[in-house]
Amino acid sequence: MPRTEYTLDTSVAVKWSLEEEDSDKAKDLLNRHEAKEIKLFAPDLLLVELANVLHYSRCYEPDEIAKIVIGVRQNLSVILLNDQIIHKALQFSAKFEVPVYDMVFLAIAVQSDRALITADERMHRKLDDETAVNVILLSRWGHRLT
Repeated sequence: MPRTEYTLDTSVAVKWSLEEEDSDKAKDLLNRHEAKEIKLFAPDLLLVELANVLHYSRCYEPDEIAKIVIGVRQNLSVILLNDQIIHKALQFSAKFEVPVYDMVFLAIAVQSDRALITADERMHRKLDDETAVNVILLSRWGHRLT
């Protein structure tokens, strides 16, 4: 049975609003989510990171950024951080030498038995094989469910 639930990180969500490499694949994910073919989850941290990236892109005014972020919050299944997620993220951070805030997304994916979809290839390369099986690079996302 194919997966239907995924955790995604900010590197994917940003591509919904900024035209970047693989934006088409990120938008395909969003379209599938909106069509209820798949369900996308993300921590509340994504909202702040997204606002920050959009702010520093200088492509949007603050009011526009607020509308985008509110729309993402209303559309995704947002997960509030808790002690277990933070602890697991700290463990992953120490193990893979990746910032804790990046490992929050992986911790949620692993704890909920969902794959993490990311466009962050550098982070992906730092993971060991056992952990990397929980991660799908956006660049490898196809038009069929993975």
